[in-house]
Amino acid sequence: MKKIYLCVILLVLLSLFHIPLVKSTTESLPYCNQLFATQVVCMDPNVTEYGEAEGCTKNRTVGVVCQPIEGVECLGNRTWIELRPCRYVTNKSFTVALLLSIILGMLGIDRCYNGYWGLGIAKFLTFGYFGIGYYVDIFFILLQRLTPADGSDYIISKWGPRLVPYVFNNQTKLYYYSGIQYEGG
Repeated sequence: MKKIYLCVILLVLLSLFHIPLVKSTTESLPYCNQLFATQVVCMDPNVTEYGEAEGCTKNRTVGVVCQPIEGVECLGNRTWIELRPCRYVTNKSFTVALLLSIILGMLGIDRCYNGYWGLGIAKFLTFGYFGIGYYVDIFFILLQRLTPADGSDYIISKWGPRLVPYVFNNQTKLYYYSGIQYEGG
């Protein structure tokens, strides 16, 4: 008898304070595109023969299709496009730029190849900036800091000497895809 009275008292108290016995599932669910990284699986982007993501835009992002893993409940569309960082490349080769800089760098041909026509002519007229610019350009091309004028990166073979600078700040995200190196940022 005491158990019945305790249950009735408990039900009365719960009804007074509006405490639900069963928690509503839709109130606490997050939207699918706001899930944690461990609750989401994203497809790898298509890859070119050089190991770069196809569809990389000038702002260095590529859209990948993501969806929650099995068993994760969420609100909204269960499939969405998420932007991931990538290397934006056009038609300038690292090997060609380096060889032009070593062989014809004193004549400014390397700068013209990269799209810096004014600096290429100045380098030609000053015989490689009086010899100093010749070595500086080789050094910067080796470090991949002297890149094409259009803002793209060099085409480098999939297993070539690719340097990826890592920047750590408040928006840093590091991604890993097999065979592709992505920058955090």
